[in-house]
Amino acid sequence: MRALDSSLRRGFAKTLVAASALAAIALTPSPARGERRADEVLVDRVVAVVESGSGHGEEAAIVTYYELLVEARLLVAERARSVEAARADPPPRLLQAVLRTVVDQILIQREAARLELASVSDADVEREREALERRLGEGDGLRRFLELSGAPEDLVGEIIYRRATVTRFVARNVALTARVTDAEVAEAYRGGSHPFAGRPFDEVRDELEAFLVAEQQRRRLREWLQDL
Repeated sequence: MRALDSSLRRGFAKTLVAASALAAIALTPSPARGERRADEVLVDRVVAVVESGSGHGEEAAIVTYYELLVEARLLVAERARSVEAARADPPPRLLQAVLRTVVDQILIQREAARLELASVSDADVEREREALERRLGEGDGLRRFLELSGAPEDLVGEIIYRRATVTRFVARNVALTARVTDAEVAEAYRGGSHPFAGRPFDEVRDELEAFLVAEQQRRRLREWLQDL
């Protein structure tokens, strides 16, 4: 996997990202307050531009405020396991966190395509859709989310497809390299930095190992993205 790591790092190093402050850039230049013409209508705002320097002629990916709002509302509903939670306006800090996640996902999706390492099948997309339905906590949660939010079905479909791509890429190119030894598991248990405090080691060993592997996967992914 060393060759793959080197290739990924070179690819990530070529990627250029320009992200504005939330809702800071309009699709057309914003006039000063009070100077907007009567016939001008603000349709949406650009919150991030993701460009690839890979030389493959890819167009810049644009993330708009509306798309970000849909992603944030979907996340809120997933966390609450209730579509009704999507009614509330997401706070600015959540929007900022979701923007960072979306940009990261776009970078991974483009790198996966460039390296031809994450071909996503219809089955992969369907599994991601089913997982989303479970997180929404209802059998028809996705349909109800579309109705409640007014989000276009194709936009939510793009979100699901991007998540499926990232899941497959991480599983094949990050998860396979994550390993912990028996000694590391025992040391982590003694250190107490885990959610299994108060339970016998023999009882939680497998769960703790899975927890440590997942943490290692997230750390390695952050390191790759940090190269940007």
